[in-house]
Amino acid sequence: FQNAPIVFCGVNRFDNEMLAEHPNVTGVLEHGDFDSTLGIAMRLLPATKTVYVICDSTATGRINRLNFDAATRRLYPELRVEYLSDLSLAELAARLAALPSHSFAFFISFWQDGNGTSVSPNKLAPVFQGSRVPIFGRPEWMIGRGLVGGKCVSGKQQGATAANLAAKILDGTPVSQLPIVRHS
Repeated sequence: FQNAPIVFCGVNRFDNEMLAEHPNVTGVLEHGDFDSTLGIAMRLLPATKTVYVICDSTATGRINRLNFDAATRRLYPELRVEYLSDLSLAELAARLAALPSHSFAFFISFWQDGNGTSVSPNKLAPVFQGSRVPIFGRPEWMIGRGLVGGKCVSGKQQGATAANLAAKILDGTPVSQLPIVRHS
């Protein structure tokens, strides 16, 4: 397609250098906000001593874990963080069902269990719904599947924003006049 304009959405590990040689590209970054969601959880559950973080070992999971660690150290240094990772889906279900009071869980990602098996949202939903404590997180589409909520990322909103950028391009606006949307 040579110089055809490209509009992306949902990119969460973006660096401006990625587009240095691609001036005909714009789109919508996925910006997850750990700070706000942690703030919501701590306001609702101020007696919390420990947060149990649900996180897989995928590349995205590892990056998000680093970002989550930085947010908790900066905002809630007294909060103990324990990771629920490298578990099978059954092990995760058992751990969530037995978590102590004065805690909550935070979902980062669990799309591959500790055995390397892919985990779909439909498989994750009953595990989350069996949790003894509230689970906060960022993916809007897990609300109603056991996730309480937080400041959530919305794939629908990102898609609508990307579609608006594409419509502007089709109406004749040059891509160079459509900056990347950095706060979705």
